[in-house]
Amino acid sequence: GAALKAIVRADVVHTWLYHGNVLGGVLAAFFRPILWSLHATELEPAQTKWMTRVVVRMAALLSHVIPDQIAVCAERSRSWHVRCGYPESRMVLLPNGANTDEFVRDEEQRRRVRREWGVEGQIVVGLVARYHPQKDHANFIRSAAIAVSQVPRLRFVLCGNGADCANAALEADLVRLGIRERFILLGHRSDVREVLSALDIFTLSSSFGEAFPLALCEAMSCSLPTVVTDVGDCAMIVGTTGRVVAPNAPGALAAQIVDLAQRDGDELKRIGGASRQRVVENFGLAKIVRAYEECYRGLARTKMPKWWGRFTPRFVTRL
Repeated sequence: GAALKAIVRADVVHTWLYHGNVLGGVLAAFFRPILWSLHATELEPAQTKWMTRVVVRMAALLSHVIPDQIAVCAERSRSWHVRCGYPESRMVLLPNGANTDEFVRDEEQRRRVRREWGVEGQIVVGLVARYHPQKDHANFIRSAAIAVSQVPRLRFVLCGNGADCANAALEADLVRLGIRERFILLGHRSDVREVLSALDIFTLSSSFGEAFPLALCEAMSCSLPTVVTDVGDCAMIVGTTGRVVAPNAPGALAAQIVDLAQRDGDELKRIGGASRQRVVENFGLAKIVRAYEECYRGLARTKMPKWWGRFTPRFVTRL
């Protein structure tokens, strides 16, 4: 009841992700213009529930009828969903946005956190991601083992749900490779800006499923040089300011980490500054909010769903 009242009173109904798009779209289809959002690419069958796979296919059929527009956060998301049967003509690219006012490198916090970690004078490489096959921590760990053999000053930080000392599989991998003492396992943290400020290099080692990773933009906003795998729109996000390697290639990931680690501090600051500037100019939150507002205004002017307008004249004529 409450949901239906909210839909009727709204000017535009905006639904998110597959289940929400189908359920919200069906509820709102007779009342208001509908904007769907898609924020995924290349769902791996082994890592995706069968019901979700069914909903994705169902949504592909309904996408030709229900939504007036479909927002995708990445070009890779657009192309993958088109291959799945979603209509490209209804899609609009609305990237994720980083809060560049909040995510700024804090030198005071950097010194404090690095003292707590005991890494003064060392080069700290970080990955901020939940522990999940998509994020491919195994790739990051193998690359760390290779890199540290060439640059002994390297230390590594894992931050995110499941990336902590309670993770027996993670601990076993680090011990097996002989690099446990090189790693700081933080687990879930709410002070991500402070963590990012304490790093020297940021990595994203994902193997599949990324679209437009916000963690990457936040790291770049904190003036960090980046090394990323070529998944989702990561290569486009970093542009010429970051290093891009193939997924599941720890040797290539390690080579780029080593190359950055061997640069002097001023060069790393220059690269990090270019990273921040790219995010500010292209993916700042204020710019993305304006893009959403423009999309909402365009849909609100239609008053009713497009499919209803196409159907009503024929129905009335027959009466």
